[in-house]
Amino acid sequence: TATATTATGAADADADAGQGKRPQVSWGQRYKELLEFNQKNGHTEVPQIYPPNLSLGRWVQKQRCEYKKLMDGKKSFLNDKKLGLLQSIEFIWKKGELSWESHYDELVHYKDRNGNCHVPTNYRRNTALGRWVRRQRDKYKEMLAGDAGAAVYMNDSRIKKLKSIGFCLAPLANK
Repeated sequence: TATATTATGAADADADAGQGKRPQVSWGQRYKELLEFNQKNGHTEVPQIYPPNLSLGRWVQKQRCEYKKLMDGKKSFLNDKKLGLLQSIEFIWKKGELSWESHYDELVHYKDRNGNCHVPTNYRRNTALGRWVRRQRDKYKEMLAGDAGAAVYMNDSRIKKLKSIGFCLAPLANK
């Protein structure tokens, strides 16, 4: 089964874990905890401060840091096996990625109800959506002005998704 394969893969990945001076929970054990979180919550974006399991939140953040090192060509303990296991459960590599998708889904629902994507900044039914829509336009404008950070946030994939539902990336005249 997929679960047995995943559990076996996590155990194999443990063999690659480094030895620390203090007792540590294995990489495979944290991965199993992440699987349980994913099954319960439907995603892998564990908050860094997650009261039911503070160590899991820190571990998830560590995986993101190690992934960034790997992508930057630096030494990382995140080997192919661990990377594959995390990717197999659609691990969220960039903090906030899930939040972006959730807001995008809310925007799609708004469009379905209202026939457009012109969410007011002070939209009373969902003020967070109004602020998010404004942020998309602001980040797009910053990206066009050459801001590298905005370009990472407002990537091609996000631009295509927004345009596919008729979202206007240019600021609206009558906010």
